[in-house]
Amino acid sequence: MLGDGEKVRIFPLLDNDDANKGYEFFTDSSELDWKILPDGKTYFDIDLSNEKATYMLQHIINLLYTGKFAFVVKKPTGTWNDNEMIFAFNRDGFLKPSEIFSQNMKISSYSTIFRGDNDKWRRLWIYPKAWTTSTYAANNDILSYLNYIKDPNQDNRLINAFMKNYMDRMEVLFPGYRFIMYNYLFHIPNSGIGDMPFKLMKYQNPELIEELISKGIIDNDAFLVAVARNRGVDLDNYKEDPRTVFLLQGDFDHILDHQRQDDRFDVYDIPTDPDSIGNFIFYAIENYPIVAKPEEGRHPGALIYKYEIRKTNNYLWVLVDPDGHIVTAYSSEF
Repeated sequence: MLGDGEKVRIFPLLDNDDANKGYEFFTDSSELDWKILPDGKTYFDIDLSNEKATYMLQHIINLLYTGKFAFVVKKPTGTWNDNEMIFAFNRDGFLKPSEIFSQNMKISSYSTIFRGDNDKWRRLWIYPKAWTTSTYAANNDILSYLNYIKDPNQDNRLINAFMKNYMDRMEVLFPGYRFIMYNYLFHIPNSGIGDMPFKLMKYQNPELIEELISKGIIDNDAFLVAVARNRGVDLDNYKEDPRTVFLLQGDFDHILDHQRQDDRFDVYDIPTDPDSIGNFIFYAIENYPIVAKPEEGRHPGALIYKYEIRKTNNYLWVLVDPDGHIVTAYSSEF
């Protein structure tokens, strides 16, 4: 449908099962607590030159499973009231302008020559299960999906078993999917769909990134949150040269999940948004001395480095695998 590098703007419309209203802008349906877009947004901007655009398209597919949405695809500068579209679709296939009944969005014409083929749609479009949207169930599929994105450790009252299994498969097909969508939906700094996954821009040293790639430790920097070189260890009973350490998306997700569960970074008297936590960890790695002989981690060759944060009388512990990959970070009192 769309060529490589193309950009489009996609408007989600909600079918409220009210024949008098037709499709509505999702944001007009305030009775539904469905966080499918960032605050203040009524559309998805998709840039197919961004390798992570498929994550946003998969999010749209997930919304299609509910049978409650139609999507109107417009040119990248398209507006809700320009009366034209490239194409539109719902779960059952492509929609003609005359089939989009909406008090909010009027479509009278196509803006390109593309026309959808519904026979092909039906041959190719397979969905494993129609997602439940009943407002009587606290853990219906759409809410379970959105609850999972916000915090996957919530219990079965908020995330049902189907969604937990489904999202396990999603993470295999789209590594880091939950974290990327969490960043996008909840406006975490530096994590818009055009600039993702999350990166700590102070810690993107190109020489260190090239070092990791040339050694075969990582294939590329797509999921690299940060990379830095520590100061090494210079103790009477232990010496270690400075080494390159790095943090990947999934492990930063793990660190942030623990912050949400047990407030482990509150003790350092810093803001606890992801940008502040990540910069705090890497500032310590680059600038603070390691104050004790590293302890052994669970896996062979893994080491736990100990830093003193004297201002708050707390230690920062950083667990690093043999290849320099940071597994986690946590605090303890002096």
